[in-house]
Amino acid sequence: MGSLHPLAVFIALTASGCQILFQLEPVAAEGAAYAHRKQITLTTSATLTDFPAAIAISDDADLRDGVIDGQDFLFTAADGETELSHELECYDRTRGSMLAWVRVPAIVGNTDIYLYYAGPSRASDTKTWRSEYGAVWHFAEPDDQFYDATSNENTLIATTPAAEPTRGTKHCASLSFDGATQWLEAKDADSLNAGDGSFTYSVWVDVDTPSGEFDMPLYKGGGGPTNRGYDFELGTGAWWAGVSDGTNDEYAMFDTTADLLGRWIQLTSVIDRASNELRVYANGVERGSMTLPTGSLGSPGRVFSVSRPQGQMWFRGGLDEIRLYHGVLDDTWILNEYRNLAYPESFLTIGLEEDL
Repeated sequence: MGSLHPLAVFIALTASGCQILFQLEPVAAEGAAYAHRKQITLTTSATLTDFPAAIAISDDADLRDGVIDGQDFLFTAADGETELSHELECYDRTRGSMLAWVRVPAIVGNTDIYLYYAGPSRASDTKTWRSEYGAVWHFAEPDDQFYDATSNENTLIATTPAAEPTRGTKHCASLSFDGATQWLEAKDADSLNAGDGSFTYSVWVDVDTPSGEFDMPLYKGGGGPTNRGYDFELGTGAWWAGVSDGTNDEYAMFDTTADLLGRWIQLTSVIDRASNELRVYANGVERGSMTLPTGSLGSPGRVFSVSRPQGQMWFRGGLDEIRLYHGVLDDTWILNEYRNLAYPESFLTIGLEEDL
C-alpha cells in the first residue's frame, strides 16, 4: 500500500449547513526539490476568508540570485506542504522584485505562508480567483490584448493600433489613456453583467486633469435612465458610480473632483441587493450611498469598455486593477484590499531566506 498524504479541505459554515470552498493537495515531495524558501507573514486586524493576497516584494537580493525565472515560485500554507493557488503577475530578476497573487484560505491576525523558489516550475492558476469573480485584469501583457486572470476569459483588446493605451508601471504594470483616442473593449458575457443580483466593481485610477464632464474608466451601461448597466463617471465636476435598470438611474458620489486628483486612488462600487443600496468607496473608505433602482442592471449585448468613445466620454489618466465580483464585498475586505496594494509593508513581513 502506498504512503498516505493529508488533504487540506476548507469549509464555510452557512445557514443551510457546510459548504466546501476548495481543497488543496499536499506538495511535500515537490517542496523537497526547492533550494530556498522565505516565510511571509500576513497581518490584519480582522479575519479575511479566501483572500487573494498581493505578495509584492521589491529589491530583494535573494530573489535576484536564487530564483530561476519566477515560474519556479511555489506558495504553501504555514505547514510548508499545502500548496496555495497563485498567479504571478510579474518578476524582475535584475531588481529582485515580484508581484504575485496568492489565494489564502484564512488570514487571522498574523498568518504565515511560505514562498519556495529555485525548484520545479509551477504554473499560475486561475483558481487564485474564487468563482464569484467575473473578471480581473492586471494589464501586464506586452501586446494589445489584456487577459482576464479568472477562468472566464474576458479578453480586453484595442480595436485599432491608435486605440492602444500607453504602458505604465504602477503595481508592476498599468495603463495610461490619453482622453482622445485610446480605449479597450471586451465582448459581452454573463460574467460581465451585474444582472439582478449583488455585484461589486472596482478600479485604480490616477487622474491629473479629466478629459471632460463624464470620463468613464469603465462602462457596461449606466450614464442615463435607458442604459441598463453600471459605470464610473470621473469628470470635471464630481466623481460618481452610476447604475441603471433601463427605466431609472441612480448615482453615488465619491467626492468633488478637486479632492481626488493627482494621485493613485482605488474606487469601489457595491451594488447590495439585500440593503437595496449602491455604496461607493475611495481608498477603502465609504464615501456615499444611494437607493438602488428596482429592476435588473443586466446589459446583455453591450460590450464592456475601458474608456468610452461613444458620446466622447473618453478617460484620461492612469488605470490599473479592474475587478468585477458577483456578490457583496464588505467594508473590511475592501479596506484590506486597498491596504494590501497601497501599503504592502504594513500587510506583509518578508522573512530571511532559508536554505533547504
